[in-house]
Amino acid sequence: PAGEWRLQQETYIGEAKAGWQCASLDVKSRNVEIQATVRLVEGAAAGLAWGPLLANGRGKDLILMLDAEAQCLRAATTPNFAETCARSFPVERGKDYRVRIFIRPPRFEMYIEDTLVLQSAIPVSSSMAEQAGVGVFVDRGKAEIKDVILHEIDVR
Repeated sequence: PAGEWRLQQETYIGEAKAGWQCASLDVKSRNVEIQATVRLVEGAAAGLAWGPLLANGRGKDLILMLDAEAQCLRAATTPNFAETCARSFPVERGKDYRVRIFIRPPRFEMYIEDTLVLQSAIPVSSSMAEQAGVGVFVDRGKAEIKDVILHEIDVR
C-alpha cells in the first residue's frame, strides 16, 4: 500500500500514485450496511473496504470497488486482490456513484444506484468477523468518498 487519505469538508480524499491505499473509518462492525457516494477522480479503482486489519496491508480485507481500468465492479481481498467476483459495468472517472454495501458474513451485496450488482460469499473466520472494520479504498489514482452512512445490522 502506498498513498494517503485525508478528510476535507466531510469528504474522504484518497491518493495513491503507485499502488493502492486503504484507510479505516475507525468503526468496527461484523454485520453492517455502508452507504456512500464514490467518485474515482482519476486512476484505476475506488471503493469501500471491510476487514480486520485495514490500513496495514497484511490482512484479508474485502474490497468492493468500482474498477475503471477493467470496466467492472469487483470484489477482491487484500493484499493480493484475489478475485471473489466481478461484473462488467461502465465506470466513468469523475462521476458520482451512490454505493450501498451489505455485509453479513459470509455474504455480501453491492448496490449501485439502488440496483443489486454483486452478490457473493467469502470465507470469514469468527475472529476475523468480530474484529472487522469499515474503510475506504483507492488504487493508483485519486478518489473522493462522501456522504458516508453506516448502520449496524442486527442479525439473529
